[in-house]
Parts: sequence; structure tokens; C-alpha cells
Amino acid sequence: MSITGGAGNALTRSSVLAAAAGGVGVDVALGTAGASLTIDSSIISGGARATGLAVTTGTGNGTLLSAGSATVTARHLTIAGAGTAIALDSSRTTGLISTQGNIAMTATDSIVQGATLRKNNAGLLGLVGQPNTASLTLTRADQTSTPEALFVNPAKRNYHLRADAPAIDKGQVTADDSPTDVDGQPRSAGAASDLGADEFVNTGPTAAIAVKTPSPRATIAVAFDGSGSLDREAGFGGGIAEYRWTFGDGSTQTTAVPTVEHIYPRAGNVVAQLVVVDRQGAASEPATAPLALASGTAPTVVITRPKPAAAIALLARKRKGEKRGRRAKISFAGTAKAAAGVKTVVVSIEKIGTTKKTCTWLDKRKGLVKAPCAQPVLINAKLQPGAWNYTVASSIKLARGSYRVSAYGTDNGGAFGNSAPAKRRIVRFTLK
Repeated sequence: MSITGGAGNALTRSSVLAAAAGGVGVDVALGTAGASLTIDSSIISGGARATGLAVTTGTGNGTLLSAGSATVTARHLTIAGAGTAIALDSSRTTGLISTQGNIAMTATDSIVQGATLRKNNAGLLGLVGQPNTASLTLTRADQTSTPEALFVNPAKRNYHLRADAPAIDKGQVTADDSPTDVDGQPRSAGAASDLGADEFVNTGPTAAIAVKTPSPRATIAVAFDGSGSLDREAGFGGGIAEYRWTFGDGSTQTTAVPTVEHIYPRAGNVVAQLVVVDRQGAASEPATAPLALASGTAPTVVITRPKPAAAIALLARKRKGEKRGRRAKISFAGTAKAAAGVKTVVVSIEKIGTTKKTCTWLDKRKGLVKAPCAQPVLINAKLQPGAWNYTVASSIKLARGSYRVSAYGTDNGGAFGNSAPAKRRIVRFTLK
């Protein structure tokens, strides 16, 4: 932008960016005509090897008797992107009788990135010509913060303020200022205004909640994930600071991470809710997730046969005419109940030994086998309404000794385990 004279020049809510590396953003070059320029809520960016705002007097046909002066008034100016932010040069002019070609610039509530240069003509020791001035007055201006600390993307000449910019709330709005910023957004009143052309307006975040547990159940931890929540300013000083969970059963929790687990005490229908809060304190609208919680209580599986500490004969009593007794049938039985209905019952039968790492388990096809104690061999029992049973195949030859039978159940909702008392779900017995 080039200005060569005239009163009332104004740059309001505008952006002027020099395309070439050696280009000046706004160039005020005056000859005999004076000029005034008001800059309000605007961005000026010169080329990397040039100047953002240059004001020069005494150019062209300026003479000792007629050289125009310049007045620049800037409010909420952002000037960045060039090594020299402002250059005021009145050194080309001097007056025989009175000063001329003066430059006076004031800038308030502004961001000035880069050097500020001033040159004036001091006259020839007061003997020939009158000295003039090139003055720059900055009030409430940030000249020290780095571009990276201030702007969203200075490398791409995006000079909007970051959410955490040190220029936020450091300025004022005076009577002559534009009530809106470079984008037309309202400025905060009084001392809460931001420095520079942009008034940072925080955009609240958006919450998203997902239930990560496929079949949520009461009494078993349910996993929630809020990592789908978004904050538009996350990449430039914003981001989500808090995840506020409401689980629908009267419980709440606040976390700094987007994942959480919660245990519901009872089955039923609930609605979980998530509100996220960004680093600037703005809260999102709630995101919700309905849950139908199945019972988390495992079936109650009771062992009724054998009785605790029972001694079971491996050989049945001899029948008349038999030379030796037949092998007795070894069977196990009990009851099974669950609110959601019992789907399966399994048992593990262990021959008790002395080792702690390897145990001896009954395999329904192979007989007694060695396997890690932490990996019991499970055998599916035959299930009847409210009851279960399992009989060892006659082809399996069990050895005498002490044994332990344990029972487990799965209900129709997937809950596995045994909620019966320990003495009813684990029974020791002896084969003799």
C-alpha cells in the first residue's frame, strides 16, 4: 500500500501483507504534500528483508521551502513478519525558516514485532536550516514476545493470537477505537482488551463419549473414552484441560486424561455424560451415552456331590459271582442359579500334590494330565434346569489320593465365576 499525501487516510480492520521479500507493507512517501494516516485494528506485514511500515518525507519534489509532514496514529496495530517493523525517515528535509517534513507516530495497544528506526535532520549546527523530528511513541505495546508465543502460525503469516498469547487482556479500548477487531469480532471493554489487531475469542470445546466395554455389567468396571472430544485451539495454546464425568448413578469424577473406568453397583438403564473444559475455562455441551447394564453377579453354583471330605471307593462292592469288584462311577453334581439364567457350568478336578508350579488335572478324555496350576483344565458339566452333573467316563482310570473339585458358571449375559460361598463351590474329597 502506497500513500503519497492527503489528510484522512485510514486503514481499518484490514490486513496488508507484502508479497515480495523486499516489499514494504505500507509505504508513506511524501514530497511537498503532507499526509495523515490512522490505523485501527489492522495487520501490517512487510517482506522478510524489508519494512512493515515506512514513512519518508522529502521524496520527489520536496524543497527547502516546501516539504510535507506526516502524522500516523495507530490503535490495536499488529505489525510483524519483517526485520524492521517501523522506519521513520525525515532526514531528507530541512527548512530555512521553520521546520518541515516532520514525522510523528503514536501507537497504542499494539504488537510491534521487529526493529523501529528513526532518522531526522538536525540542520547544519543551527547555522543553515531548521532541524526536524521523526518521533515514535508506543503505549501499551508488546515488542519483546516472540512470534511463536504470540501468533497462531507466524511462519504462514497467520497473525491471529494464540489462546495463551501474552498479549491477551493487556490492552484497553478507548473512545476512538474500532469496537470490533480485524475479523469483526467484538472487543472486550476496558482493561480486558487484547493488544494488536486480533481480539482472541475462545471457542468452547466439543465433548464426545464412547463406551469401550462391549457388554457393560454391574459390579464390573465399565470403560469410557472421551478422546474423541475436540478443542479448536488445541494446536495453538488451547486444548482440553478437564474431563468431567457424570455416570448416571449419582457418581461423578473429574480427570485430566480422556479415559476412565466406573463400577456400577446394580443392573439397569443409566445415561453417562461427559463435559470437557478447555484451558481457557470454557465448558462444552454435555455428550451422553446410554447404557443397559446387565447383572454383573456371577451364577451361584453349589456342589452337592461329593460331600466335603467324602471318601469315595474306586471299586464298587462285588456282586454275586464276580471275582473282583467293578470300578465305581465317580460323579459330581450340584445346583446352579443366576438372575439372567445359567448358560454353562464347568468344573475343574485336581489331584492334590506337593508341587506349586505344575498341578495334576483331570482331562475328560486323557485322564490325569500335568498343566500349570494357574491354567486349570475345565470340563463342561451337563446342565439341567437349576442343576448340573458330570460323571467321569468309565475309560478313565483315576488314582487313589486326595482331590479337589471346583465349580464355575456363566450366565446368559456373559458373567463368569461363582458367587456361592467358598465351602460350597470348592470341595475336597478322597478316592480310596
